[in-house]
Amino acid sequence: MINEFTYKVEHAKPLWLRFVCNGADSFRIFKVQLYIYMASHGITRTPYSRETRTAALREEELQKINEYNSLVTQVQGARSQKDYNDATLTLTSALLKRNPEFYTVWNYRREILLNGILPPATAPKPAPDSEEEKSILLILKGELIHLLPLLKSHPKCYALWNHRLWVLSQSSIYLSPEKSQQLWKEELGLVGMMLGRDERNFHGWAYRRIVVGAMEKELIGKGMSLVEQEFEYTTVMIKSNMSNYSAWHSRTKLVGRLLKERGAKKQERMDFLEDEINLLKKAIITKPQDQSLWFYHRWLIHSNASPSTGNLNEVITPNMPHSIKIALVSSEIEDLTDMLGMGGTDASKKWLLAALVGLVGLLRRLRSCKPARGAKPVVSDDSEEEEEDEEEEGGDVDKQAEMKRVWEWVKRLIAVEGEKGKGRRWIDLATNAKIIEKQLKDEGW
Repeated sequence: MINEFTYKVEHAKPLWLRFVCNGADSFRIFKVQLYIYMASHGITRTPYSRETRTAALREEELQKINEYNSLVTQVQGARSQKDYNDATLTLTSALLKRNPEFYTVWNYRREILLNGILPPATAPKPAPDSEEEKSILLILKGELIHLLPLLKSHPKCYALWNHRLWVLSQSSIYLSPEKSQQLWKEELGLVGMMLGRDERNFHGWAYRRIVVGAMEKELIGKGMSLVEQEFEYTTVMIKSNMSNYSAWHSRTKLVGRLLKERGAKKQERMDFLEDEINLLKKAIITKPQDQSLWFYHRWLIHSNASPSTGNLNEVITPNMPHSIKIALVSSEIEDLTDMLGMGGTDASKKWLLAALVGLVGLLRRLRSCKPARGAKPVVSDDSEEEEEDEEEEGGDVDKQAEMKRVWEWVKRLIAVEGEKGKGRRWIDLATNAKIIEKQLKDEGW
């Protein structure tokens, strides 16, 4: 939604404009001349003004509009007549080239493929390497290749990626497992190329997880998995660009399975957690203002050290002793406090300050609760009992000094973003953590 502009609309020569509202793919056509002005500057934001649009350009636009309307009419007519043949498939190609987000036409294209191009789905699957299978493979590959030029010009068009997934899903219906797996493998290579061009494209990362999941359905039956390969891929991408939030996010989805498949014991899990923290710290020291690093830091510490761990299969150390959780969080607070003393402005340390406030809140919750008992370990042969100190940890902590320190951090955060609006969230963060009630009351907040 655009809220920083005003619009001046005057009736003039026809101009077709497409609007996408709140992610919807419907659009309206208006025969108006549109001028977009900055709200306070009156500067035009579009080249389609009366001065720049010559008569030749307007004539060219009208011709394109008429061609598009003609294609829409032909395709809709063909669909109403249930025409499923090569000619109508070509018509949909021409229309989708002009408007790749026309979902209805993608649906019609799939109908054509199922009812006029591919054999009936109820027919027996062709024998491996038979002429019939080769013919079907050629059709599916041709459909995937047909989409490549559109993907280059519209890499974030959901309709294109949805159609590719549909085509690939047909391979498991019509082709032998070997041929189907080969198509999925080639698709994984394509996603890798796409992420090579735009390594932080979250559309590409989400699509990659879907492709890998589809490939693993075939591989898991053979005792194989791609989790090691994918975890290494995230490592490579992170080392290439530490600001890659999507790579960090994918890492959170992999580590639980990775350690389970490795059969990692308790100490191996603790070592893994330490390695992840060290990898992250190197990046944080270099770019403390990078929010993506702090998202992963929060997941890494809070998911493993929280009093209630949640899904035990998605964390690194599901059975960490209570005393070790307190020691881990305390160590993190100490390390981040040291980083806070390094050079740089508070604006560049915003996420560092926020992390410290959150960690103190976590530490106070750990001190106030008793260790959880009875959790079943993820690895049954590594479930030896550990002696834990049942006494409340940190009984000699100067809580007043701790609260005063947190309040100083919160005030620095508010100074960066202002007392109103965004600045209030830091007060909410500290209040929810039950750290600074007294300071808020004393200072009239």
